[in-house]
Order: sequence, then structure tokens, then C-alpha cells
Amino acid sequence: MANKINILILSLVFITQLLGCGGGSGGDETDPDTNGTNNNLSGRIFIGNDGYGSYILDLRTGHYSKIPGVKWEDNDEYHHSAEYSAFPAYGGQEFVETVEECEYLGSFTYNDCIVIHDSSGSVVNSFKGPNQTYGPAKLSRDRMFVAVPIRDPISGLNPRRLTIYTRDGVYVNSTTSSHDVTSEGFDWLPDNRLVYAAGRELYVTTNDFSGSQLFGTFTEEQGEPDHLAVSPDGLRLALTLKTFVTFVSIHGTVWVLDLDATKFIRLAITPGDDDPNTTTDDPVINFPMWSPDGQWIAVIEGSIGTDESVPGGSGSTIYVVPSDVKMLC
Repeated sequence: MANKINILILSLVFITQLLGCGGGSGGDETDPDTNGTNNNLSGRIFIGNDGYGSYILDLRTGHYSKIPGVKWEDNDEYHHSAEYSAFPAYGGQEFVETVEECEYLGSFTYNDCIVIHDSSGSVVNSFKGPNQTYGPAKLSRDRMFVAVPIRDPISGLNPRRLTIYTRDGVYVNSTTSSHDVTSEGFDWLPDNRLVYAAGRELYVTTNDFSGSQLFGTFTEEQGEPDHLAVSPDGLRLALTLKTFVTFVSIHGTVWVLDLDATKFIRLAITPGDDDPNTTTDDPVINFPMWSPDGQWIAVIEGSIGTDESVPGGSGSTIYVVPSDVKMLC
């Protein structure tokens, strides 16, 4: 199974542009075992990796360091079929661990778990969610609410909808069951509304989550929106427009749009795979995340590897590009 990689820039001091027109995988790849590989970079990136807990990646050295106390693979309270993901709160003070198939209850029914950790890894809140929870769960900007995609506990065939809880696990509301939300196709706005993708459409919820309004629709040629990331000021949205999906990779490119719908630009592009054995030439650039000042966006280029020997898997590279780029190609 491919690793789940969720990234968020926690701090960023200085970064130069790494991805240019037709850039491919230009620039040096980060080597987690080598000092000084990215001397032009400074900052930290949170990586919530499946099975191995959460890590902080130092951009200057390329070294991963594990958050103390996060030992998901050693937790005997979790079922052996459990799958993990994690996502940090805005500002980096906390992160949410989502455990799918957390506890086995018999008759092939599992009880999923949502766990909130502080930045040191200590558990500060936890509660059991309904069956068929899909991580990563995300905390609201004020860290008072948690949103996570779920399926109906009776039938896994129903669409995934966003379910909102307080951080103590009290159910608040959920989006309409007619909207199938991908596991990473949503993010919080600064005023605690949610923006989410369903098919080729984008929606914004009301403040009480009792309804949602259509924001925009993409064509089949443009692709389906996924990996939504709202800018720190709440005025822009970065997202992947995916055009082709395999078991280990999502083909598409990252775009940035103003939430007042006045501008829509492609952030990054790289030549497609020329391997005659592949079924698409579409590039693989996705998982956009913003720097705290909103000036930069980190993206992953390349497929997500299945090698679990390092926290980030293999076959992918993190790049950072300016968020206000006018046109790369």
C-alpha cells in the first residue's frame, strides 16, 4: 500500500524558486541521510506518515526527526489492520491523528479513532468516530472543531461526507450525503467554514455546517479538484486538478485561485512521463501546502513510493515555488 504523506510548512525563513518552466525534477533531491543537501532552504515541514508516526523535515539538512512519543506502530491498543494519517493544526501547535479501523468490535466492524496531540506528541484529546472514517482529519483555524470524511456506518457504498465534531468529540453536523468528498479534498477557512470538493465541483459550507453553496465547477478537461489548501489569509486556494489516478500516483497539476474568483493560474508544470508502458503523459504534481507568510507553496512532484524504509516513501520530491507566480510555461 502506498504511504500517505501529509505535509505542512511550519516555518520558512528563506527559499529560492526550484521549479521553473519544463522543470521536471530540477534541483537537488532531498537526501534524508545527508547533511547540507539544501543549503538554500531554511524551515520545517510536518510529515504525517502512515504507520511510522509524525516527523519534522528540516529543509536545510534534509534530515527527518520523529516527534517524541508518537509510536503508532507500537501501540497495542490499535488493531493490526489500523491505518494512520496525521495533519497539523494551523500554526503548528497541535496535530490530529486519524486511525482508520482503530478498534475491532467483531463481525467485521471497526471503531475509528481521532486523537489530538500537542506539538511534543502528548495526547490532549481523543474520541472514537463512526465506522468508515477516512483521514486525515483537520482542525479548524481556532482548533475548536475537527472535520473528517466518513462513510455511513451501515453501508460503505455511500458517498463520503464531511462530518464535524468539537475537539472533544461532540457531533456538530455533516455535509449532504449526495456529495462524495475525497479524503483530502477539503480545508478550513479562517472563519471556520469549510471549502470542499465533490466530483468536479467546489462548495463552501455555512458557518453552522447546515448547508453548502456551490463555488465553482471544473470541466472534464481541467480535471477534478483535490488536495485543497487555503492560504493563511483565507483569500486564495491551492488545489490539485487531477486528470488520472493510479494505485500509487495522482496525475495532475497544482493551481491557485482567488476565492473571489477573479484569477485562476497554474502554479507548476513538469513534462509528463514518456514511458511507453504508462497510460498517460499527465504530470504528477500535487499535495500543495502554504508557508505561514503565504508567499510560498510546497508541492510533491512524482508518485508516492511504497518503500517504507524512510518516512516519505520513495519516488517523490518536495519542491517549493512562489505562490504569486504569473505563469511558469
